[in-house]
Amino acid sequence: PEENSEMARDEIMALEAIFGDDEEDGGGRAGTPKIAIRTEGEEVRISIRMEDDTKTLDVRYRSGRYPSRPPSALVIGGWTPGHGTRVQRGLAAAVTALDPGAPAVYEIYCAAAELL
Repeated sequence: PEENSEMARDEIMALEAIFGDDEEDGGGRAGTPKIAIRTEGEEVRISIRMEDDTKTLDVRYRSGRYPSRPPSALVIGGWTPGHGTRVQRGLAAAVTALDPGAPAVYEIYCAAAELL
């Protein structure tokens, strides 16, 4: 569990470096961070705005268990009928195919971006 916690902390630092300084210049939600990280008890929730600015990737996991156990992931936001189901199924397949024990939130983000 300590190794999991350390890898998860390192991944959060990397995600903040990638997504944290995104102050929107135009068209988007000015001043709204692209990434939000919250911890409630043992649950860690990472929310990353997708490029279309209408949807958010929501990744959740239990502290100390991830990355040995895969996280749950959903894309939330406005959907056209049928499109959301296809994206969620594709995302579930991508999460299932992850290499256990390796941090993967960025890979999940990339998979979600490709599905959108």
